Amino acid sequence: LNITSGSAFSIIVKGTNNFQPSNTGYAGILAHTPELKIDLQSQSSLTLQATIHNALFNTNGKITISGPGNLNAVTKPGDFSYPAICAQGDIVLSGGPVAEIDSVWHGICSLHGNIALDSANATIRAQGCGLFAEIYDSDSDADIPSSVTLKNSTVDIDTAAGEMQGVYCGTGGILVEDTVLTTKANKSADLEGYSLYSYGDITIRGNKTDIKTDDGTGISADGRILIEGGRVNTSS
Repeated sequence: LNITSGSAFSIIVKGTNNFQPSNTGYAGILAHTPELKIDLQSQSSLTLQATIHNALFNTNGKITISGPGNLNAVTKPGDFSYPAICAQGDIVLSGGPVAEIDSVWHGICSLHGNIALDSANATIRAQGCGLFAEIYDSDSDADIPSSVTLKNSTVDIDTAAGEMQGVYCGTGGILVEDTVLTTKANKSADLEGYSLYSYGDITIRGNKTDIKTDDGTGISADGRILIEGGRVNTSS
């Protein structure tokens, strides 16, 4: 499915839907729009699969996924590896979606923006990072102050099959608030098996927060790590 629009474009998902190109090198949904909005209505499901491309990619702007339906995004092995969900701008999941993401590279990847999960349930299996917000723009030779926010959500990230972090972002930092977060990363000593890594701060708060990590390197920030509430159990 190829979408081109000069303004925000909305997809309303009802019932069961599956986009899986028969040929390699094509995305499940490829958008060229300032914002792609996907509304997952109650009891709906959207499955996106691709080989040698993204399952879902907005080349021009942000992706907003909302509603209580189900999303399944899968990238399959090929000559090159692509993130399952990718956008030039922000990527937001909110309003109760249940997301199952299986990727041969990053699970969710923002190239010039932030990632936020608010009231979402996400299971991510990735050979790159689970949540990756790019930190550097090579064209402008400038840092990207990207951030990752997890609020009121349940998130399970497994990157043990690869060599990278569970969550990775720039100086905007990582916020985990009232979220149940489980991570598993590669334990090999010579790999970057962090569960959480930020070039800024990492803030953990909220009585409902429960973080369990099983990794090689733990939780790391170039700024401060602030634990203001919740529970954190790390095994490295």
